[in-house]
Amino acid sequence: MDSACINFRGCTGEINTKSPLGYHLSFTDDLQQMVEHISTKFPMRPIYLSGFSLGANVVTKFLADIGTGAKEYNIRGAAVNAVPFDLVKVAPNLSDPGFTKAVYGNSLCKSLKRRTQESLQVCEQDFSGDTFEAIETIREYDDLVV
Repeated sequence: MDSACINFRGCTGEINTKSPLGYHLSFTDDLQQMVEHISTKFPMRPIYLSGFSLGANVVTKFLADIGTGAKEYNIRGAAVNAVPFDLVKVAPNLSDPGFTKAVYGNSLCKSLKRRTQESLQVCEQDFSGDTFEAIETIREYDDLVV
């Protein structure tokens, strides 16, 4: 059995200098490119996808997007865990006071700000540094950056 892994853009520890795009819950292009590459290079090998949290959402959305076309890629199955299915209900948990914000939302926001600041050194920005520095929640980050 062989395996392949995607590191989402901006999650490798290196500044993303090749594309102004980052990752988000609906971005399936990288997964599709990898699946196409593997199924072209190894057409007889079955492909099984797996994802956790954001990765689970990407796998689920990709499979929904390609539908029965999964057979063309020889995708035989998928396993996902902690999928944020209802983003309207889940998103406030990252920004509103409570356990999820305290444990995960604050850390994610700091990490996104740090990675964005690093990328801004090599990419153009559509907002001021002062506005960016004032961001304290995922919701504020999304409103300004995404």
